Amino acid sequence: MLYVPEERLVERLTQRRVCPQCGAIYNAHLRPPQVEECCDADGTELVHRADDWESAVRHRIDVFQRETASVIAHYNETGALSVINADRKPAEIASDIRWLLEDRMAA
Repeated sequence: MLYVPEERLVERLTQRRVCPQCGAIYNAHLRPPQVEECCDADGTELVHRADDWESAVRHRIDVFQRETASVIAHYNETGALSVINADRKPAEIASDIRWLLEDRMAA
């Protein structure tokens, strides 16, 4: 399971912007456009989708937690759950996933 603290998820998702013309995705902190609120590819004004507003993001997280709690508990109780800190650089996360898969395949 990839884990990111809830507040970090909210921060990341509420900063997402999308180009309605070409579909390019930006993040105000992690991958900002070269010109604020404008698509690098075509100059179109970026939009903040309603499902990326804070209230919607928090609702999605709440639903996810409620709907997956029993599944997570089950795999945790059986010892089959592995948790990877996903609040890091993608290369670090990928390295941990590779190590985990190789370890599981060797067992």
